[in-house]
Amino acid sequence: MTGVKITPNIVQKGPLVGAIRQAKPIGGECAGAFVCKKVLPELGSRGLSPVYFHPSFKTSFTGGASHIKEFSDLMDVFNKNPKKMTSELALKMEDLFSKVLESNHNEAFFIGGGTFGDVYRINDKYVFKTVKNIEVEKKGFTLAEEKIGKGLNQWFGGIKAQIGNISILENADPKGTAVVGGVPMFVMGKEKIEQHYFNVFFPRAVSMPQKAFDKLAMDFKKLNSAPPASEGRYYSFDIRNLNNFLLLESDEIRTVDELRPIGDENPNNLISMLKVFLTRYRNNSPITFDEKVVPQRKNILKKCILANEKAELPIAFSSAEQSIVDFALHLAGAKPKGAELLEKLEFLRENIPDLGERMNAVEEYLSAEGI
Repeated sequence: MTGVKITPNIVQKGPLVGAIRQAKPIGGECAGAFVCKKVLPELGSRGLSPVYFHPSFKTSFTGGASHIKEFSDLMDVFNKNPKKMTSELALKMEDLFSKVLESNHNEAFFIGGGTFGDVYRINDKYVFKTVKNIEVEKKGFTLAEEKIGKGLNQWFGGIKAQIGNISILENADPKGTAVVGGVPMFVMGKEKIEQHYFNVFFPRAVSMPQKAFDKLAMDFKKLNSAPPASEGRYYSFDIRNLNNFLLLESDEIRTVDELRPIGDENPNNLISMLKVFLTRYRNNSPITFDEKVVPQRKNILKKCILANEKAELPIAFSSAEQSIVDFALHLAGAKPKGAELLEKLEFLRENIPDLGERMNAVEEYLSAEGI
């Protein structure tokens, strides 16, 4: 087998107990647990040290085991032309994937996980996702029919195939350098959660350019205009798990996992962006106010609002939505209330039809309100 054999050095004491300190590769390249040393100067008084986080290992295969290469090559064929799939090849993919499970369903290939599943690396092109706390089923290979995601502006790693209760997806981060949205589920404890947020996710989110937010907002718009998944069910990215959003060093925001049909028409709006980038550590864990990072949070808030307006996403007016905008404005130390902000944005849309002129007016308004 051409690949990586890893001997971990586990941190035994201190706040990072259980982290992988280093790894010894054989037949490949391997980096130990990722360490982010980019800490905002404003946070120096916190005494937060660089934090280790999964993936515990980043592996790179120059060739890979034969079953991995064959499985990956066939996936490439089916992605280009699904009609190439036959019953015989489906059985072959089952057999190949059972070998993939044997070699890759372990800690060395673990990438991350959310509330419902864990993701493991196959190679630079593909990963697989298992269901949490449910025994693996590996019978029945079928290709997924994902049409909506193909027309998006930014890279979308939807499900490409299903084997039993296991999903096959494209690898959104073959280099292992992306930062996932929020804080990964395996980071536990208030102190470690804050360490990861302020040392890893927050600096990357602040550094992302306006154009990355703009492209994501345009994808929200495309999902809103897509044909319904079924009667009364409309498509949205799965923002329940912030880890489904990957922030790349190339200033690109990638999304993974399946599109989620939900019962709200036009479900993708400013609230969606605020939930991903500003108001939560993860899932339903809200951020706390911190005077030291108000300017940076204001920076993120402004990018979200401008992207929302460029894409002309629906204005959120329900009381629940307004409360989220209120909270985001509070975190950013901004003056207006959520209802005031949303009403002003609606007023500008109704009275300035030219998008360029309107965006100038939006920026003037945000500046006047300290955003």
